[in-house]
Amino acid sequence: MIKNALIIFIFSCLLLCNYAYAVPPKIEGRYIELQNTYTSPIWTKINFQQQYITPPAVFMLSTNQGGNPAIIRIRNITTTGFEALPLEPSGEDGGHISMGAHYLAVEYGVHEFPDGTVMEVGSTDLQLELQYGSKSGFSPLTPKGYKSLVFAEPFTQRPNFFHSLQTLNSIDSNPPSQALIPFLTIAVESGSLSTSGVNVALEASETALGIIKNETIAYMAVEPGSNRTFSDDNGIEVSWETFFTGFEVDGWSNGCNYFNFTNDFSVAPLVVASKNSRLEDDGGWLRSCNLRTDRLGLVVDEDRDGDNERNHVKEEASILAMTSTFVFNGDILDCDTLFPGAISTYNNGEVQLVQGVEITDGNAQFVTTTNLISTALTNPPLCNGQGCVASGYNSLEANQAAQVPTVTNDGSSTGPIPTSLAGDYFYDELQLSMLETQYKVTAPTRIFLKDTTSLISTSFLNIGRTNIEVETGAYLAIYVDGAIAIAADANISAYIVATGEVRIAQNVSYQGSITSATQVITEGSSTFDAITVPESIPGFCGIYKPVTLDHYRLSMSDNTGLTCEAKEMTLTACANDACDLLFDEPSSLNLSPDNSGQQSWVTGENINFTGSTSVEFAKRTTGSVTFGYNTADPSAPLRCYIAGNNVGLSGCKVTFSDAGFIFNNETDGNTTIPTQLSAKPSNTGFNAKALSIQAVKTNTTTGVCEAAFPAGGDVNLDLAYTCSAGASCTDPIVLSNNNNDYSVEQAYQTFTINFDNDSKAPIIINYPDAGKLSLNVKTNLILDPVTNLSVNLTGSSNEYVVKPFGLAMSVENDGYATDANGSLFRLTGEAFNLKMNAVQWLSGQDTNNDGYPDNYSNINSNPIAKHFITEQPLVAATIKAPLSGVSGTLEAMSNVAFSDTGDLSESVSQYNYDQVGIVDLIAGLQDADYFGAGDVKGALYNVGRFAPSQFQILGIQAAAQCTRYGSNLTYLEQPFELSFTVQAQNQNNQLMANYRDGFDKSLVSINAENNEAGNYIPATSFTSRLVNLGNSNWGDISDGQWQMSELNTTLERLGVGQPDGPFAMVSLMATVTNIEGAMLVDANEKPSTQAACTTDCDSLTLNTLPIQFRFGRLVLGNNAGSDLDPLLIPMQAQYYNGSGFVNNADDNCSVFEHPQITQVSPSSPQLSYEYGAGGAGQLESGSYPANNGIYAQPNGLGEFTLEYNTYDWLKWDWQGDGTQLNPHAILQFGRFRGNDRVIYWRETRE
Repeated sequence: MIKNALIIFIFSCLLLCNYAYAVPPKIEGRYIELQNTYTSPIWTKINFQQQYITPPAVFMLSTNQGGNPAIIRIRNITTTGFEALPLEPSGEDGGHISMGAHYLAVEYGVHEFPDGTVMEVGSTDLQLELQYGSKSGFSPLTPKGYKSLVFAEPFTQRPNFFHSLQTLNSIDSNPPSQALIPFLTIAVESGSLSTSGVNVALEASETALGIIKNETIAYMAVEPGSNRTFSDDNGIEVSWETFFTGFEVDGWSNGCNYFNFTNDFSVAPLVVASKNSRLEDDGGWLRSCNLRTDRLGLVVDEDRDGDNERNHVKEEASILAMTSTFVFNGDILDCDTLFPGAISTYNNGEVQLVQGVEITDGNAQFVTTTNLISTALTNPPLCNGQGCVASGYNSLEANQAAQVPTVTNDGSSTGPIPTSLAGDYFYDELQLSMLETQYKVTAPTRIFLKDTTSLISTSFLNIGRTNIEVETGAYLAIYVDGAIAIAADANISAYIVATGEVRIAQNVSYQGSITSATQVITEGSSTFDAITVPESIPGFCGIYKPVTLDHYRLSMSDNTGLTCEAKEMTLTACANDACDLLFDEPSSLNLSPDNSGQQSWVTGENINFTGSTSVEFAKRTTGSVTFGYNTADPSAPLRCYIAGNNVGLSGCKVTFSDAGFIFNNETDGNTTIPTQLSAKPSNTGFNAKALSIQAVKTNTTTGVCEAAFPAGGDVNLDLAYTCSAGASCTDPIVLSNNNNDYSVEQAYQTFTINFDNDSKAPIIINYPDAGKLSLNVKTNLILDPVTNLSVNLTGSSNEYVVKPFGLAMSVENDGYATDANGSLFRLTGEAFNLKMNAVQWLSGQDTNNDGYPDNYSNINSNPIAKHFITEQPLVAATIKAPLSGVSGTLEAMSNVAFSDTGDLSESVSQYNYDQVGIVDLIAGLQDADYFGAGDVKGALYNVGRFAPSQFQILGIQAAAQCTRYGSNLTYLEQPFELSFTVQAQNQNNQLMANYRDGFDKSLVSINAENNEAGNYIPATSFTSRLVNLGNSNWGDISDGQWQMSELNTTLERLGVGQPDGPFAMVSLMATVTNIEGAMLVDANEKPSTQAACTTDCDSLTLNTLPIQFRFGRLVLGNNAGSDLDPLLIPMQAQYYNGSGFVNNADDNCSVFEHPQITQVSPSSPQLSYEYGAGGAGQLESGSYPANNGIYAQPNGLGEFTLEYNTYDWLKWDWQGDGTQLNPHAILQFGRFRGNDRVIYWRETRE
């Protein structure tokens, strides 16, 4: 069965058995205003500020708004929101005035905050457990009782205990139009709250009888404490405390009881409170009164059904106070952590790679695993074109692994996996298969598989030879509590997490990521390409931040209107509390009041819109009108703002008069002042309009507006302006009329305004700063000079936006470069400050009148447009150099909103860039919208130069040629392999492909030195003897890499017949210089410095163990014996020990083989040869191994001279004439040799 949302799962009161992996909770809170159910008897929908994996617990404290008994009840809690309303008990009429209150939403579980505070949030179901008073309709026959809750782990002291009904299943009436029957709250048995648990029940108080169905309550337990803090997702420090009141909370009629906070709150905090005792049979519930920054007032309210009294004995309560508005996603596993590359393991799992496997991701040659096995003899596996290496660490720590999955698999999906995939699938089966030839993923899809149906308790997913096609915007994520097999030739695109083995057959093309807790086993010629991981995969990882509807906002410039003209208002669907982010999906509202003969919504009573729209209401008679809505889809609270102030729903009214002022847009023939630019006159450039003020009155015959002033003349008017909600204003608006400039402030001032022959006063307005404004005008008009009869005329313009002309941007003085020769600005990953200021318009900088600068380089000296605040900048980088370079990522390390600090309207945010080169920085706003007037943009050109933050040496091949039996020997002039790759990398170990075309500044060299105590030879003296090093340059093979691969590198002898050494501790090192302050990863050497390198190391030792380099030669010995027996040809490897040649006991590698023997004389007969052990071999300790050697077979009597064709590095100047020769030996068949002290053939004495 396909699910369109993640499974809703209500926890029982039995939570996790311990705190082993307790993490901070996903939690949020804010203030909301609930509907007045007298005028709009509908439930208020509240959307969460984030999406939860499972529906959270919600707590709300009822306030004392409205004199009738009432409590806020909650219903329909989902992962995205809930519904709430104040409901009244039996004995009341049901309707209740608007009630404003905070809500607290927190996910279920045992949570530990960063300061160590443990909070337990759980739930339980109640139905038969009931308490009530003697006057209740449930009395006397209904059984009473409590249910015991046991906390997951005992607390160290008695915790504060909070409770809230989460469902509304028991309904025998029609609330909110009627009183709620049965009316239920929660009772806590007096004295039952302890460190280990508590007893709870449903509470009916003294209300009417009704049928009780199963109800779910949520509870929250946390030890008392104050001055607790944590930072939310927006960087806001959330301060909170919990405490007991003692037995000090009495009844509604007894008056408000005050309890002081310990924390210092700057605004009135979010509060939650619950009764922790039941000392009076009347029951009752808590309501708040007079909440302030320093205290909370509480009373116990009672119903008036059984009797009218609302007194109550003193009860005990728990109070939680927390910063008013916040949202915190908790300790969420990042998706890039769960899927760090194409293949990864955790729990010390293992990755097996075979021949032909290719991995492409952003991890260079590393595979995220602690165990990597490569079984390839040829065509070895490659990771990003290099030999694969284990990273040495797990992709997940134990506590992170415990978080996956975050959703409960209820096994609700049955049958085969559909071929068209979208949504969520939950399987509880031993084995599941995907064997169709093709699967299409049309939307984000998550498949969860477990097995509780068998004794094995582990599942198996079999993916056959199939093609999984994922459409744009979709993805496929699979979690298997068990093993997975993928058949040969499959084409897969998915993100996989498995607790068991993942086995991939040959020739599989895999796009995505695989993470296993045990093993990932590959077969030949499969390719694995990592693709970008979504920021959030619900149930797996990441923070999902949906753009949800927070509230509707009705805004108007003032609370006055004209009967001859419709009142213009703005209706906005707000996605957050501040309404600086708009809800981007369609909304539908039925506005109130309803249309009638004398009043109507000109734009329609039913409004369909997205984001924001203008609405107009016309009233043809004088009087006041209160605005609201009857229905809304999606549902959300309504807020009303007049002149920038939240007036509450009861204050959302306009008074209509027969005369007043209007502001005309003469150019467009309407009354709308369009968006303006800071410091730009309204009659110039972008949105240039001819504006005027006109005094009008309603024509008693036609009902339309007509001039109220005689034509021409000067009139004294009181002018002011209003700064809208969310804006800040200080400077005056310059209003020009009749060649006079007036400074209009927020307080009314009197100005003499000239009206033309059309009874209009032409005006030009110019505001130097940024904001959302409306102009206000009023005067007292004398209608009859004799009787002094007068009328007050008022009027306001629409709210119009004045936005900055642009964003002037700058970095430090060294932050600019035009080409690769420019100075270094930052290494990749290094932070830099980007300063942005909102600036005013200047003439000549917007020649096309589009409202944006023609060239952003020209606005850096423009005056500041003050009060551009709270907007979040959004900055991107585009590559400028090198040409056709790879674009990097500009990361916002701290994204600071604009505020009136520093130079005013300023944001100083911190960024880093992760690629080499020079970039242009392009800026705008996060939501690309300033008060609905569009984006404010900026650009900064030629920022750089950026250079690699590190260099890493990889793929090293540099070892002694003879390592058999513990030797570590190479002879002078013996060729050895020396190969390695230097990569220019960023802070994320990613290859810098732009390190080319002059940006490649570093120099790579190879050095050698002998670190032997008493025989130290520095690199300055020793390196020159290294030959055959090739001639490598950056980018010879691929951009961003310097590669050397030589098979014939040697350390030269001084000359023929010039032995030296031995060199017992030779280090070969790669030296990387001119790296501009970057790091050479694992650098451990500095050439020509014998002491251990601890700082300023610029080299990496290439050989793991020191190599012994020796001047060597191979010696053949003479031998004599019977002409009937084979004769051994003695052989010994020797080296020069500083004074003479001695046996080289470390040579366990030189090969002996008789085809290398040449008989010098006589020409005949020719000897033949055999091995002592039947075949060629290697020397051991410088000589033949036991039971093996080369033997000459007898072929008659005589003396035979032999030559052995040895390696060049074992030849020697035997004749002292400067030529290197092979060793010789004389064999004598037919005589026995004595101790004749014959020296080697023509060896010169030294």
